Amino acid sequence: MIYFARSQTHHRWLCILAMLFFLFGAAIAEATVTASIDKPTLMLGDTFQLSVYGEGLSNNAVPDLSQVVNDFELISSNQTQQVAMVNNRMTSQTVWMFVLAPKHVGTMNIPAISIGTQQTAPLTIKVTDPAKSQSNNAAASDNSQPTPTTPQAVDTKPNIFIKAELSPSSPYVQSEAIYTLRLFYNKQIINPQMGIPSAEGANFIRIGDNRIYQKTIDNHSYQVIEMKYAVFPEKDGILSIKGPEFSGDVTLNDDQNLFIGGTKPIHAQSNTVMINVKPIPDSAHDTWWLPAEDVQISEKWSSNLDNVQAGVPITRTITLAAKGTTASQLPVLISANLPGFQVYPDKPTLTSSSDGETVFGTRIERAAYIPSESGSVTIPAVKIEWWNTRTNQLETAILPAKTMTVIKGSGTAEQTDTPKSTVSNQQLQSANMMPMTQSLLAYVQKATTWFWIALVLVMIWVVTIIGFLIDKKKSDDKNRQMMKSPASDSIKEGEESLKKLKAQMDRAVKAHDPLQFSTALIALARHTWPETEILSLRDIVKKCQTVAAQEAILGLDELRYSYSSTGWQADVTWKVIAKELVKASHDTKSDDDVLPKLYP
Repeated sequence: MIYFARSQTHHRWLCILAMLFFLFGAAIAEATVTASIDKPTLMLGDTFQLSVYGEGLSNNAVPDLSQVVNDFELISSNQTQQVAMVNNRMTSQTVWMFVLAPKHVGTMNIPAISIGTQQTAPLTIKVTDPAKSQSNNAAASDNSQPTPTTPQAVDTKPNIFIKAELSPSSPYVQSEAIYTLRLFYNKQIINPQMGIPSAEGANFIRIGDNRIYQKTIDNHSYQVIEMKYAVFPEKDGILSIKGPEFSGDVTLNDDQNLFIGGTKPIHAQSNTVMINVKPIPDSAHDTWWLPAEDVQISEKWSSNLDNVQAGVPITRTITLAAKGTTASQLPVLISANLPGFQVYPDKPTLTSSSDGETVFGTRIERAAYIPSESGSVTIPAVKIEWWNTRTNQLETAILPAKTMTVIKGSGTAEQTDTPKSTVSNQQLQSANMMPMTQSLLAYVQKATTWFWIALVLVMIWVVTIIGFLIDKKKSDDKNRQMMKSPASDSIKEGEESLKKLKAQMDRAVKAHDPLQFSTALIALARHTWPETEILSLRDIVKKCQTVAAQEAILGLDELRYSYSSTGWQADVTWKVIAKELVKASHDTKSDDDVLPKLYP
């Protein structure tokens, strides 16, 4: 029994000494660090993985990537730690995995990475231009016989790349140029994030919705998402447009990940576009600078100009529409100073829209004209000079002068002669009346005459006042009807327009079509916020006040990056957004509560 107890104690001490030996050996083991990359060559827009391995490091040791991020963008990072027994020695290994995206093409060095007092060996990676690679491959395929595609050739094709172009390449200052951005990808994209182009001294307006189609490049099929922006440079000279960046995750469909459903981060950078902005031509320096492709002007009067009554207002509406410019660039159309008239201009209506190819600006001005005198009066012509960007010539849009005949108003009362009333002298019934009785009768006779004269004058005065009031009421009713009719017509037109938009949205919900839904939603948003330029779904998000509506619209916008809309519920999305539109209509009090009646 005693021998057995001693044996147990002996074994326990041996275990403790062994543990101390292993721990001591691990502690005194020399720290080592190494690095590797998963691919030596890739195309711009693709990503690669940089793995850094460290053994025998302290717990707070981390890699220093300050020199690496000069040429590469850090997309994501991950860290794992493993403990193992190797040759009777306990080792602790830490692995850092960094997903990087190159910022430019060329052969680049990944400098030595410091971890504490240790450093990794430098690495070399080659980054090629995907656009040039596709062009070279296409040219080679035209001049040679087709060859079977090897797995290595497939790997060299970029999963995603972006191309940007501008037309025209040399626009005038403040004129429109169309910036077209195309995103090419051949794998399912998850969590897409697309930036926007930028340039110092230029304004960008998103026009239209995304256009999605397929294109084959060197026997490889790509899904293409095309986006367009209208660019308006604010100064002449050389302008550099920095293309947007794209990031997201793509699904892995190779043999190793076929049943795992894995993803990897991906990154793409668009090319930079240089443009030469032309200054304002000398021949247009003395005019309002309005560069456009086309300008049209028209007017409408509320009544016939051949029979205008002095003191009675008539409404004039002038519409100026321009192609290739925004509404904010259009000049004032109606002057408040016009001899022979009192002019009361209304607040102008400015609207900028797009057909997906260009921007259209519209300015509508209304004013009440009240003629102050009768006769023939001429309203001068309206001339709008503009620069035709297609023909490079100065042109003029003209509203010709108008002559109207003003007649006198009917609110003036005519003078009326006062009729004379006569009363015959009564014959005395008796010649033998006493002088007192005769005198009394004469007095009564005289008083009765003046009473009737006064009564007739009062009646004439009352009739004149009544006639004047009746005539004035008719004139006021006519003026009120003239002023009210356009507003009533406008409300009716607004109701009909809104009903058509609502029907369009109902069809989009039933069709479960995100693109059709987006088009209908943009049209409804323009009706709800007429004072705001609504050109895309992102513009609607800025107007929404609830998080639910914002998330619903952003989710709708992201659908256009996907192959399908599976899982998207059009009716639920519409109910959330409709509540926001109804609230906005109550806040603006537009169309006399027409919106709440038509929305669900």
